[in-house]
Amino acid sequence: MRPAFVRARWLWLHLLAALLLLAAPAGGQLAWSGDVGFRSEYVANESFARTNEVRADDHRWRLRTRVRLGASWEATPKVSLGFRLSTGSGAYPSSAWSSLSDDFRRDAIALDRAFLRYAPGPDVALTFGIAGNALFRPTELVWDGDVSPAGLTQVWRRGHLEAVAGQYMLREVRSGRGVREASSFLLAQGLSYTWEEVGARSQLGLFSYVFTRPDVLATAIESGSLDRDFATNRSVPGDPGAFFSDFQIVGVSVTHRRGNWGLAAEASLNLGAASEPSLGVGYEKEEGFGWAALLTRGSLSGPGSWSVTAGYVHIEADAVLAAFNSDDLQQTNVRTVPVWVRLRLPGGVDLVWDTYVQSKINVALPSPGGLVHGENAKKVRTRLTLQAMF
Repeated sequence: MRPAFVRARWLWLHLLAALLLLAAPAGGQLAWSGDVGFRSEYVANESFARTNEVRADDHRWRLRTRVRLGASWEATPKVSLGFRLSTGSGAYPSSAWSSLSDDFRRDAIALDRAFLRYAPGPDVALTFGIAGNALFRPTELVWDGDVSPAGLTQVWRRGHLEAVAGQYMLREVRSGRGVREASSFLLAQGLSYTWEEVGARSQLGLFSYVFTRPDVLATAIESGSLDRDFATNRSVPGDPGAFFSDFQIVGVSVTHRRGNWGLAAEASLNLGAASEPSLGVGYEKEEGFGWAALLTRGSLSGPGSWSVTAGYVHIEADAVLAAFNSDDLQQTNVRTVPVWVRLRLPGGVDLVWDTYVQSKINVALPSPGGLVHGENAKKVRTRLTLQAMF
């Protein structure tokens, strides 16, 4: 028998599909969207090591694909709903890409989004269900764009000012199973201001992400329901099912675009990051700060247009929750120099080459996969992606 949450998600999908099929006779506006991508990826020094001391320290090459298909229906000027299906592993919420391997087994297709939106006025919107993160976030320092929170989101706008509040269910567990298995929530808030002048546009934002009982994620990683890649946040010594720090993340975001040049930057601080010098190296100070700065030249518009982006990202072990920030940046306890080159081809197809040169920040703390070792060789991930959008 399928788990209750699986049955509930398919019930959502069936209901939304039925409503969407009724869209045309009801006079609503129905819009389909999606993308198909293919990727070749090569990884050198997967474990940040130079020797065979670390298991699986090899040079890795793989082929990957991503397929997403969604629809939205504007039932009335005030009510809209939609859904999206996507490839990807349920144990890896920060990526919708799937590897072409696993003995030619069929890939999973999951319900990625399912939402109902009510906008009583042009400056107010309420969204219920599984939807994208509405907070202003110009980088993926804190939150990966593939992670879709589930719950209730409120958006208010007044002139150049926008406020967003989200109340999301992190995990629902029946009572009586212990503190770590209790229900857990994410409370997210954001405030941003946008201003424009001739040839330029800027946006400044403040954000916070407060997780109640974040240990549910630690237990999920330890039990295998979340991938071991996320075992980079510090755990309680001797107890991998509990985080050493709480996660009360605050920060600032900014973008500035003038002509063909653009700047995006973010900084985050985990107010719940803890320290305990008696526990030795790795716990003697707080590991709660992260920042990112990206500079872009060019933009994608018609066929033949291009852009180049480069920057620097620094994410300490407990600066953000590793399960939800960028999988491209390799979770936490890592510093990265990323480069993206994008070219728009005819037919709405993009060709993207991106490379990430990375190293660990603290060798006493885990790298992705939960490995701890004293080496810190440069890890290089380089990829070529062809993506068609419709």
